[in-house]
Amino acid sequence: MALSAFDDKSKTPSIGDLTDVLGDAIGMWDQIIVEIGSRFDPLAQDWGFSGKNWGWGLRLKHEKRAVLYLTPSNGFFYAGFALGQKAVNQAHDSGLPPSLLEMI
Repeated sequence: MALSAFDDKSKTPSIGDLTDVLGDAIGMWDQIIVEIGSRFDPLAQDWGFSGKNWGWGLRLKHEKRAVLYLTPSNGFFYAGFALGQKAVNQAHDSGLPPSLLEMI
């Protein structure tokens, strides 16, 4: 079973599919996209299939750089960042809470 609720490589998830799977979490999904888009303009949204273990996910990109990865599951979603060393260093120098820095 894939991490994503969408594991059929032949079918890109539609808005209706996403709404059905996420349920009440669709509001948070949409809000995150709006918030990221307000900080990174233009923001491209690209669905991609990452294999049978991962399934479909949405990649939010600003220019050539991936900003956020969203993976829908049943009733919730995963959000992931791919940070380069420079961003990791800046995060550690930013005064973020230790629990968050531990994840980074």
